[in-house]
Amino acid sequence: MAGIGTLSSDKLVAVKNIAHWGDTLAQMLKTKQYLAAIAEFRPDWFILSGGGNDLQDLLSHGKLVEAYDPARPIDQCLTADGLAMLKEIAGGYRSILAEISSMYPKLTFICYAYDYPRPTWKSGKYIGQYLKKMNYPKATWDSVAKVMIDRLTASAGFKALAHRFEQALGVARVSASKRSQPVASSSKYRKSVSQGRRSSPRSAPKSAPTRRKRRGPRRAHPK
Repeated sequence: MAGIGTLSSDKLVAVKNIAHWGDTLAQMLKTKQYLAAIAEFRPDWFILSGGGNDLQDLLSHGKLVEAYDPARPIDQCLTADGLAMLKEIAGGYRSILAEISSMYPKLTFICYAYDYPRPTWKSGKYIGQYLKKMNYPKATWDSVAKVMIDRLTASAGFKALAHRFEQALGVARVSASKRSQPVASSSKYRKSVSQGRRSSPRSAPKSAPTRRKRRGPRRAHPK
């Protein structure tokens, strides 16, 4: 998880990273490891990013995108199963944050989006191979990946967070050229916990708990 690695390297912030390689949001909800981590670590922040592995799994089974049709606009490539998965991910975010906020009402949440993956990386070993099976020309792979991430961000990642929290959610917007990083600012934050799927070569971020060490008022931000 690139973003959490950045925070961990900052000696002002103590981070408890409970992300695991390949974890789906459904697995996070099932194990509820975040509850034990919060109880033990008592963080100031709870950082969450997830859903990418859920989409990856659906893609690997040929159910996330429609078979390539040159007459179909790329932004309409998601299947009914893919759209249903986005709703399921949105529900997962709501469930996690509602559960935690009911137990820890003063805990601040930070949610951040995924950067765009690179389907052509390692000759398409991770994402491109599935698009190839669906007959997508290689020139369209980046556009399909952008549709996946944009829909995840808009549909599940943040519009799902219709909760009242004492602090505003920090959201780092992804771009095609720069990897996203979590944005965390305020001198009073000392600790943070991160939950989510661990980053793998096939996509981007997840989440973790962090705690800030007292050294006077300074901003914690990715370097």
